[in-house]
Amino acid sequence: MEKSTSEFIKSLYSILSNKSLLPILHWCREGSAFTILNIIEFESTILSNYFPELTLKQFKSRLKSLLFTRTKLNSSLEFFHDYFNSKKPQLLRKISAAKPKPSRKKNNFKAEFLQKLTVMESVQSRMEESAQDLEKKFSKMIELNKFILEELCKPNFSLKYNASVLIERFN
Repeated sequence: MEKSTSEFIKSLYSILSNKSLLPILHWCREGSAFTILNIIEFESTILSNYFPELTLKQFKSRLKSLLFTRTKLNSSLEFFHDYFNSKKPQLLRKISAAKPKPSRKKNNFKAEFLQKLTVMESVQSRMEESAQDLEKKFSKMIELNKFILEELCKPNFSLKYNASVLIERFN
């Protein structure tokens, strides 16, 4: 069964306090980081005995998920965390896993949604312009109908004359 974050950190802290393991790993930078000096020994001794469920890659991933920073120095590995300090064990409880990053699916969904929204806004704008254009044409038709009615009601109505007036006035 995999150890919880706090158990993992406590076990690692305890291992670093074990003086018999100094040739394999130890505290460095005055206790503000730790170094794995012998990676092969670390895998065969530390991981197999203390973290049998983890490979070296998984161990490094676990530290990374807990926001440890890693430095590779020649054949050794060094890890640092603000709250992982040999002189301040009370800070260990502050170490927690990083918040998961949103999946790419969600980001793609958001991008697709924004793209569709932009298209819809553009379509809406064109529809509003078309509606305004139709309102203008409708107003012109109402005006034309009124004019035709006025002309038809005149006693000296002439279709030939009035048709040419209509064309001039409403074109």
